[in-house]
Amino acid sequence: WRTLIHETMKANHLRQARIRLTVWKDGSRRHDSVICRPLVLPSAEQYRRGRRVIVSSVRRPLSRLSHVKSTDYGVFLKAQEEAKHRGADEALMLNVKGHVVEAARSNIFWIRNNTLFTPAVSTGCLNGITRRIIVTLARERGWKVSIVEAPLNDLLRADSVFLTNSIVGVMPVRSIK
Repeated sequence: WRTLIHETMKANHLRQARIRLTVWKDGSRRHDSVICRPLVLPSAEQYRRGRRVIVSSVRRPLSRLSHVKSTDYGVFLKAQEEAKHRGADEALMLNVKGHVVEAARSNIFWIRNNTLFTPAVSTGCLNGITRRIIVTLARERGWKVSIVEAPLNDLLRADSVFLTNSIVGVMPVRSIK
């Protein structure tokens, strides 16, 4: 796969890239797909300013595979389009039970009364790499960490909120509407 990734980056004149490698099987045949896009990181000002988040009308369906990252991104794309349409940077998604799940492109955390909260995988959120690292580091440093099935009101009463993903890292949330 390294050769395939390097060839794709070279063909697209990319020195740094966001890479999505998808591998699947069709009968006895294995297929590979590499997508490389330019790596564009937020500026220092964007980190200082934080993200404007809307509560999306799109609900995250629950299934046995909700927590698995897959190629079924329709629900996330629809939520992110809604965020753009409403003048926001990111869309917060609730599940069909009304619990906070995740943002369209990120996991979500909030702090209240010196406790770090994040939605449980049972809500349908992706157990992202950065999410796992944050939970582990917080516990190692003595933070109280609560992995919850929480209604929106719990999040709205937070002292602070931030989003995480593997590209952006940790991004503060400046507002939720």
